[in-house]
Amino acid sequence: MSFNQIKIRLAKLPVGQKIIGVGAFLLILGAVLPWYQDIDKFKVGDMFLGVTGPLYLAGFITLAAGALSLFVIAFKVMGKPLPKLPVMESQLHFVTSALSFFMLVLASSVYFHHKFGINITAKNAGIGMVIAFIGSAGLLFGAIISSKKTVEKDIFADSEMEPLVDMNAEREQSELPKSYNDGKIPTIEEMMANVDALDSQDSNEN
Repeated sequence: MSFNQIKIRLAKLPVGQKIIGVGAFLLILGAVLPWYQDIDKFKVGDMFLGVTGPLYLAGFITLAAGALSLFVIAFKVMGKPLPKLPVMESQLHFVTSALSFFMLVLASSVYFHHKFGINITAKNAGIGMVIAFIGSAGLLFGAIISSKKTVEKDIFADSEMEPLVDMNAEREQSELPKSYNDGKIPTIEEMMANVDALDSQDSNEN
């Protein structure tokens, strides 16, 4: 697939899925950028990425969550059928967003705890953690929009517009004799009269 075809497919994606793709990309980017630093007053220590340091597992889970959502969007852009998923697509993005947000909050709560890194002079969130938080929020926002569009589409698909007047029923009713329309059983005299009327109509046409 050429680059122009990919651009066209990206442009045709719904707004919700575009936001999901951007949020997932920011999650992956944030996981490989600095999250926090362990530097004391003597300027000795290290700066840790999301996937390194004591909280590396939280970074890896955040990276995996973003990669999973981006993987789904990439399949749509490439025009390939999605593999069978244990949950619906919209629910999958909700799960990855919630999981990444939980990991980010967990890492932040540990790092900013007063007993973590006692010799650290100043604790500040790194650029990677900030970007990852923005990506998680964007992923959640895109999942909400995408889920709302899916629900609206299902509602319109299930609702069938029925005609207010049944023309076939009216036509059949108009062709019945008046006694039938009134809900009465016609007498023999009325039936014979109808037959004579039909015969006379046929003879006049001949």
